Amino acid sequence: MSSDANKNKNNQEQSIGRSKEGLTTKLHLCCISSCPVVFRLSPGNSHDAPEGRKLIESIYSKNNNYLVMDRTYENNKTLDLDKAYMFCTVVPPKKKS
Repeated sequence: MSSDANKNKNNQEQSIGRSKEGLTTKLHLCCISSCPVVFRLSPGNSHDAPEGRKLIESIYSKNNNYLVMDRTYENNKTLDLDKAYMFCTVVPPKKKS
């Protein structure tokens, strides 16, 4: 696949990834009090954590607000960023196997 595969005719990045199911896109959403405030699209075959960090960088908490996120966004870089932006991070516990 060429490096231009994810670009449209106007040479703009497209958030389309390939998987065995076909072409996919992920929607990453940040809500405050159940109201969407920021979203990002990414290719379906990309990792979630970098997109989650971009969302966190686009909002700021002065009051130690809670940040609830899925486990797929949780890693040391993301948790460090949460602390730097003064969020109280809440992540669901890992499933017991």
